[in-house]
Amino acid sequence: MKNTKLISLLNSFDRKTITKLDHYFNSPFFKISSELKDFHELIKPNIGKFQQTISKEELYQKIFMGPYKDQKMRLLTSRYYQQIERFLAFQNLDSKSLLMEQLCLEEISRYNKIAIYEEKRAAINKKCEKSETDSALAYHTKLKLEEQTFEFFTRLKRPESITNLQALHDNIDNYFLYLKLKYSCELVARKHILSQDYDLSFLQSLLTYIESNKVKFEPLILAYYQTIILIQKNDEQSYYALKDFINIQTKAFTKRDLRDLYVFMTNFCIQQSNLGKAAFRKELFEIYKFLLKEKIIIEGKYLHLYDYKNIATAALQLGEMRWLEEFTEQFSDYLSPKFRKSAKAYNLARIAFNNNALKNALRILNEVDYADLYYELGFRVLKLKIFYERSDFEIFLADIKSFKLFLKRSKLVSKYQKQLYFEFLKWALFLFHFSNGQKKVSDFYEVLINTSTLPDKSWIKEKMDELQ
Repeated sequence: MKNTKLISLLNSFDRKTITKLDHYFNSPFFKISSELKDFHELIKPNIGKFQQTISKEELYQKIFMGPYKDQKMRLLTSRYYQQIERFLAFQNLDSKSLLMEQLCLEEISRYNKIAIYEEKRAAINKKCEKSETDSALAYHTKLKLEEQTFEFFTRLKRPESITNLQALHDNIDNYFLYLKLKYSCELVARKHILSQDYDLSFLQSLLTYIESNKVKFEPLILAYYQTIILIQKNDEQSYYALKDFINIQTKAFTKRDLRDLYVFMTNFCIQQSNLGKAAFRKELFEIYKFLLKEKIIIEGKYLHLYDYKNIATAALQLGEMRWLEEFTEQFSDYLSPKFRKSAKAYNLARIAFNNNALKNALRILNEVDYADLYYELGFRVLKLKIFYERSDFEIFLADIKSFKLFLKRSKLVSKYQKQLYFEFLKWALFLFHFSNGQKKVSDFYEVLINTSTLPDKSWIKEKMDELQ
């Protein structure tokens, strides 16, 4: 069999999913034809590791006997793929208990049993309020509950439909505002950082309405409102207003809500830190410690490798070396196995560099492959810093040239990231010219201070201070 979308999908299944798929095909609950069951049994040993060893002609002979008919085989394969999609849908549904509860209530409503319906509805509403519930799903479920309830009581010509209508209206607002504000945060942030153009005309009217009617809205909606204000105004007052609000209303948010909200807060702290505001380096570090302590930053069972890198950067900027060493060891276990070795090595190399163990830092970097694209950028920057510190200027200049070529050719590095790293390379080259007397530090010092988009600005400044 060729590398079709069916084979591609089946090859991505892990052992647990393959076992569940087998149970699906053998369950009496699902009406699956004997031909499809036979087909599944024949290809089952190859799921997850398909090679070009099974021909469709062989499969056809084992299932149908007789001369091979391509159209019949194509139809069978198509039907099997439909069952795979159905299986994936059931698996997804099985992981969403609220959605299953809501569908169950919809079926209960068909039997016109008001007491049973009300009891089930109350149970689902209670479940929506639990802290571990996904907020988007909870808002959607509450909306669907009120919609179903309105239709249920209207069909039975019950007076409850009149009082229920206001609840339905309010939940439409809540669901809409939650989604609108959450994704508007992303839009506004990208508009500011990446200069991407979005039509946000309606958003401003919405923000004005919320500002005038704050008492009407739930804490999560107000938190996203305050987050947009922070992104738009980009000032300390808006930051502390959001921070205070989240601290007061923490119990109203799920861990996922907090993780999403703190992303914007940490981004602001990083930006302010890059501008030289030392207070926000401490602020950022304390946020990361809180997120680690409460496991808010752990998504599922993993810590994202970018968070692992950013947390290390925050600790380095404050000289929290002992804490960083403990963090690097302890939380490397929370990294995806695919990235664990190289991400941990990068942190260890940065610690070695900070301790002036340049030879050890370079050895660590040379012993591992890059974890991903943005780690590769970090690896390259760190190597340049090592070569400069060691006065290996021939290698230093060659690596600058290689780095520039890499950035120009790469289609994966964003335009914004390219601008940042080209700026770093420009200043790295300035350092070389400063060190050999080709340029004067004093002519560029004020320019550096006013440069906001520069990775490792503090290191560049430190080296320039040494040359003054």
